[in-house]
Order: sequence, then structure tokens, then C-alpha cells
Amino acid sequence: MLLPAGAAVATHEHPQSATSIHTSLVPVFKQCGTSGNPSNSSHAPPLSVGSCSPPQPIVARDPRFGSTSSGTVDYSVLPGDISVAVTFSDVTTATGADFEAPSPTSDDLQALSRVRFTDHYTCPPNPCAGPYNQPGTSSDLDLGPVPIQCVPNGDPATPPGSDCSVSTTFNTIAGSPVFPAGGQAVIQFFRTRVNDGYNHTLFAQQGIFVP
Repeated sequence: MLLPAGAAVATHEHPQSATSIHTSLVPVFKQCGTSGNPSNSSHAPPLSVGSCSPPQPIVARDPRFGSTSSGTVDYSVLPGDISVAVTFSDVTTATGADFEAPSPTSDDLQALSRVRFTDHYTCPPNPCAGPYNQPGTSSDLDLGPVPIQCVPNGDPATPPGSDCSVSTTFNTIAGSPVFPAGGQAVIQFFRTRVNDGYNHTLFAQQGIFVP
């Protein structure tokens, strides 16, 4: 993703345009072949690797994918800002009821993305207090959390589950400009995921489903 230029002229490598990211969301399972989840099976060729059977959820969590669940995250470049839109359908609890956080003061879900950005807002050496006008690449950090609210869908005890969504910008969430216009920011996205907003356990992350 590339934020457009203003007064600054990028001295770092960048594309002419990279204005949006669309990613689907899938359930999360434990990595196989670790000390905590050793391989006990083999996958069929040509993907002949160790396998763990049965699949294990990565953590104990309350939100679940319902049978008709579908989730997406969209990022789009705006002048000096980035919009984020999350939509999730048929989100249930472990018992099959419509999902909502148990506390009315907490977010139902939260979206985050691991990012690394290169722009013209660095000052050397570290630590420093400005002026922030040199090109540099950041340490990796999580962009977010983006709060997502869920609404029960009809009878909360019957399918489908809750509809969860948000449409906002990162400047709105931060309360100030995150990537000012003119910084020519190249933003690398490595991992988009959604957490349970109440206990902050991992619920879903970017991926695809092959039917």
C-alpha cells in the first residue's frame, strides 16, 4: 500500500500506485510440528508434510464461525489517511447463540494488522525529538485495534449468528494523523487478524477457503 505524495519527494523505492487491500478471514488453528502440538500424522502428496489430527483451535475463545459465516477486511488509501472496513456474518458463540461480548463496555471484536512502513517522517539518531523529515523504515508494529461491534441476527438462539461490522479510518481511531499526506509512505501488511474484543484471544486471520 502506498500513501500519495504531497510536498515530499520519495527517495526510497515505491510503486506508482498501490491503493487498496482486500482480504478474506478464516478460522485459526494451532501450528503443527511444535513442542506444544507435535506432528502425529502425514498429509497426502504433493503436500507431503507432517500433520496434526484432529485440528486444534489456537486458543480457547468465545466467538466462532457459523455454518454460513463470511468475513472480509478492506483497506483503502485516502489523502493522508487509510480507511478500514470490516464485515463479518454469522458469528456465534461456542454454544451456537448469536455472539456479543459479555461486557457492554468492551468491543465485541477487534481487527489488527502487522505492518512495516517506510516514509519521510524519521529523525536521527534514536532517541530524538525532531525534526521528523528524513526517510526511514519503522520497526514492525500492530496497526489498530479497530473496534468492531456485533448485532444479533433475529432470534439470538437460532441461526444465523450475529452480523459484525465497522467502517472507519485510522486517523479517526488515533485522534490525529497517522500517516500525514506528503510522507510517501510505503506500508507493508504482513498479517491481518481479528481478536475477541473481550478477552483479546485470536479469532480469525487473513486466508482463503478452498471448497
